[in-house]
Amino acid sequence: MRTSPKRSLLAGAAATGVLVACGGVAIATPSGAATDPAAPSRNLSVASVHGAGVYAKPSSSAHKLRTYPYGTRLRIECRTDKTPSGHLWYRLHTTMPTAWVPSGNVASPAHPPKDCS
Repeated sequence: MRTSPKRSLLAGAAATGVLVACGGVAIATPSGAATDPAAPSRNLSVASVHGAGVYAKPSSSAHKLRTYPYGTRLRIECRTDKTPSGHLWYRLHTTMPTAWVPSGNVASPAHPPKDCS
């Protein structure tokens, strides 16, 4: 049985509609980054409609450097939960000395980044 181009186009559109309806998030990563657990950084999107605050230290009481709006792609260097609150924070790969974002404001990665040393 042959599949017509029109039928395969409709099947692709239906699959995309299901992904959107289920709230699925597709994140494109560089080749090899998704399969290599020791990859140096990950790209995640800001998932909070209120944006993601970026702090100088992994604490919400630290100096707030800026806020990235919803949908912004962030390059994550590593993660830590060794904070006074015990919450998970991601360190951004930036030119700044350190910049941290709380994990609750970004999309969950399929493969978590390495722990910060």
